[in-house]
Amino acid sequence: MALPPLLRAMRPHQWTKNVLVAAVPLAAGQILDLPVLAKTVAAFAVFCLAASATYLINDTVDAEADRAHPTKRTRPIAAGELSPRTAIVAAAVLIIVAVGLAFAVRPALASVLAAY
Repeated sequence: MALPPLLRAMRPHQWTKNVLVAAVPLAAGQILDLPVLAKTVAAFAVFCLAASATYLINDTVDAEADRAHPTKRTRPIAAGELSPRTAIVAAAVLIIVAVGLAFAVRPALASVLAAY
């Protein structure tokens, strides 16, 4: 079954890159410590949300050029499956949730997110 256009535009297949947030707790041997694991999972979610917001904004800005590209033309916004307005609203919600979650986990995580 195909994913809905909004979810496809968020590119969940790219989220695996965010597993890198587990590198330090894993190397320190603390990944199975429940508070550390919870913060690690939350940090993973924060970066997935932020990356997805970035993809939505980028695809909205680049929609016209993407329509002329042989591969990118199938992206939901370029293909007309997802409206730019919906993409921007979703991106704003994702950013708000990501920043809020980052602050809840640790204010320093919000700083790292802002740098991202």
